[in-house]
Amino acid sequence: MNKLFLYVAVSVIAITSYSVVAKKNNDSTTATTTATTCDSVMRPMPLGDFEVITDPEDAASLLLISNDGENTSGVPVIVYDMDGTTGEYQGTSTTVASKHVGLNRINGPEFMYHSDRGLGALYAGPEGVHANWRIAGQWGFDVNGVPFSGEEPPALPGTEVGAYPCGTVPIGLQTHCEFITDADGIDLSGVKVGGVAEDVMTDLPAELALEGYDIVGTPAFHPAADGYIIFAACQGAGQCALYEVGLNGEGKIDSSSLLRLTPVNELFSFTRELAAGIHPLTNNLVVFGIGGHRLEIWESTGQHQEMNELAVYDSLPFRPQHLRITSSDTALYLHILDKIGRDRGSYLTVYDTSLHETKFISKEAGGAELVWMPMTNRLALFYKDIKKNRLQRCWVE
Repeated sequence: MNKLFLYVAVSVIAITSYSVVAKKNNDSTTATTTATTCDSVMRPMPLGDFEVITDPEDAASLLLISNDGENTSGVPVIVYDMDGTTGEYQGTSTTVASKHVGLNRINGPEFMYHSDRGLGALYAGPEGVHANWRIAGQWGFDVNGVPFSGEEPPALPGTEVGAYPCGTVPIGLQTHCEFITDADGIDLSGVKVGGVAEDVMTDLPAELALEGYDIVGTPAFHPAADGYIIFAACQGAGQCALYEVGLNGEGKIDSSSLLRLTPVNELFSFTRELAAGIHPLTNNLVVFGIGGHRLEIWESTGQHQEMNELAVYDSLPFRPQHLRITSSDTALYLHILDKIGRDRGSYLTVYDTSLHETKFISKEAGGAELVWMPMTNRLALFYKDIKKNRLQRCWVE
């Protein structure tokens, strides 16, 4: 999806994979992954921007959310039921909203899940970010678990008109983010973060500026510490590093929680986007960062501790533009997209018992989602085949 915050060939053929030749500072091994065995799983395909997840309450099912086309006066938001083994559309769906007013090239609807709150469908609505929540298998609840009436779910308490939800929130968190753009998709407000039910969002760039920090690129949610944000920032020319900070729940940062995670390095001034995950085997925090033709990977052995540099790839032959993390019981998977240039496509970095070199897996670079499917213990790439009006699923093996 077109995320601010934190893709496959158009014919059913095997896609050639190759290792990315990159300068690095670790002895990584070479992964053998490649996207193969592509099948049509939905026709006609969803009309808008889409996201696919394994249902956090039912591993036998996948859920796909999409806006039904594009119109600033509003289009429906639909959740489609997909088979957790094959990825095929099951023929049933639920319309969870009637007035998605956002543009596909900026961002579509997003999922959010916490066991105490249920599954949320967040989207750009008439009054900002609106949300419909599924509780005990039923949609139709607001953020506080109260049933709402009518077709349109209410806006979140801390949102404002014109806001879009940012990228997918890691499963288990109640912190989310939003941003405002003009019609051309230019960010006008910076990133605002906060608890999904809180009345006030935190203007992260403005709050950090008060502390003397100039935030760089797009930050990431701390996946194991709800209410904490990981970001790159500078305190003057070349004085840049990774940091984390907690939110106080009242529209401010908790200055006492501000922690520098890495040594100072001017290269962080080129950071474009961060993504963070917890390694399933070690429970270590792993942070990925991109900027220019560079990919950096950092790791810590505990929460709220300084991080060690795991790897640096500083001469990638493609230009990373967007990151997305998924995981299995044994590995972290980083999905990297390059949407422009001759090397455009989807790339994959696998970190299981060791870190593997980044691999090219697909020629498609837009409208694709990487999903771990626990029912089959397989990694799948979903993408929209525009020419044939179908949604494709390819196994990544």
